[in-house]
Amino acid sequence: MSEGGESCSSSVRVRSEDLKGTTIPVLGAGLSGQAVADLLRSKGLVPQLFDEKVSGANAVFLPRRGEYSFGVISPGFPPSHPWRRLAEASGLPLLGEMEFAHSAWAGELLCVTGTNGKTTLTTLLEQALNRNGETAVACGNIGTPLSSCALESPQREWAAAEVSSFQLHDWAQPSGDVAFWTNFAEDHLDWHSSMRDYFEAKWRLVASGIPVYAEQEVGFHAKQFGFAVPDNLILVNCGEGFAIERGLFAVEPYARLYRLAQSWWTDSGRDPGRLKESALEFQPLSHRCETIAEGHGRRFVNDSKATNFHAALAACESVSGPIAWIGGGLSKGGDLARFARAIAGRIATADLIGGTADELSFLLEQEGVPVVIHGGLDAAVRSAFRRSGEGGTILFSPGFASFDQFSGYADRGEVYRRVVLELLNPR
Repeated sequence: MSEGGESCSSSVRVRSEDLKGTTIPVLGAGLSGQAVADLLRSKGLVPQLFDEKVSGANAVFLPRRGEYSFGVISPGFPPSHPWRRLAEASGLPLLGEMEFAHSAWAGELLCVTGTNGKTTLTTLLEQALNRNGETAVACGNIGTPLSSCALESPQREWAAAEVSSFQLHDWAQPSGDVAFWTNFAEDHLDWHSSMRDYFEAKWRLVASGIPVYAEQEVGFHAKQFGFAVPDNLILVNCGEGFAIERGLFAVEPYARLYRLAQSWWTDSGRDPGRLKESALEFQPLSHRCETIAEGHGRRFVNDSKATNFHAALAACESVSGPIAWIGGGLSKGGDLARFARAIAGRIATADLIGGTADELSFLLEQEGVPVVIHGGLDAAVRSAFRRSGEGGTILFSPGFASFDQFSGYADRGEVYRRVVLELLNPR
């Protein structure tokens, strides 16, 4: 069902000749909104962009009943946004960008969702498919909207799409050829109403009936939430079995992603050597457990992409030596006390920044962790360096969103990189 409460098939609507020349509202004028506007124009429709923050877009959205056939919504609008309520009140069906784009995509679609590891797995599969002689493009939440890929001529054979829970929330009946669900842990509770709501958004891929390869923990959570595990949910024991001998995917948590990809790759009859070659040559992505430098007997790791508890805990498990942890940021909801107890046993010290610093400091100190709060990342890095010893790791894996002090996780990671290099190479 659409957000407006009525069934809406994008494939039917987009191909209907009688809609040509009609105006279609697009909520959100960012990257995905602009891409879907271009796709609408290619179909002979007239996009009308609405966005309160982007210059040139309409800042007021007041749809009248019957004014539009349907609208397209970008993933940045939470369920509580007033524009959603206005659309529902006017009977306006809202399609997610992914659903609309897929109606114009002629190739195969591979979807990757999960709390963490989505971008790395999506990129690995894209590279492996291309190495296997199949043309593939990584898209979706990874950066390039599927709408942009649908406009390419000729289109690739495969779209490897990273799909967030926000995107799945607005894709009433997902479709595709195969999907991967990397893991499930507490996240986005500032957007979703509960853990169950967050899980249900991702479960839509399973409910669609397409093959979904998932870690076994997904099946555990499904049973907790009262879902029967269907045959199309293929649960993979990612904690055991074959792993490659070197490179990023030889260590956890990345080895689990490789095992997940390997399960489908083998089932599909593809040459396992091509997947292994891609994994061995894979270059770690920026801001994901990335070693920035080693100096003064210490290793400096940038994991700015860790915007949730699960990612920060996994990062702690992946590095060696005593950990001087730099964390904190903007809260996304979740059980902060439980996170503090979990990470306290993994770190030697904590230097905290951002909106969660005060509360997190109190909780960590209760667990016996020496804590210092800082007004900015520069001071936190320098403090972590002074308080750490040789043989240790200074780990920047915040565990929270970045928007209280930065424009995004990439901006945050680049600041960390700059401060580390200045610290090790003073002028």
